[in-house]
Amino acid sequence: MKSRKMLQLLRSLCMGQKRVHRKNPKRFPLPRLEQENHHLDLQVKDLGKGIKGMAIERPNVEELEAERDVGRQEAAKESEAEVNDLLVCLGQEESKVERLRARLGELGEDVEALLQGIGEEAEREQGGEDG
Repeated sequence: MKSRKMLQLLRSLCMGQKRVHRKNPKRFPLPRLEQENHHLDLQVKDLGKGIKGMAIERPNVEELEAERDVGRQEAAKESEAEVNDLLVCLGQEESKVERLRARLGELGEDVEALLQGIGEEAEREQGGEDG
């Protein structure tokens, strides 16, 4: 933008210089100004070519889709591993509950009466945390 304004200013100066040159050719050397104007024109064209050459590359859709698929597969593997870990933990806890249930039964305790309120307590605790 600045180059364009300079170019316009130089052109207007050149036009004025041509008029002055016609009146007094020895005092104002016109060829040098025309040469400078031509040089500035070439610079503006080169700058324009540079801007056109700086086109933004668009991402390859196929590559993006492939990367997305890889990401989804990795996330699915991680999720599956986490679910498997949770299932192992659940199995261990169930095993503990069965052992305790058997032992309490041997000791004469009513296991069902003991376990009756456990699920309700957990629900109340979750409801209290959500609200």
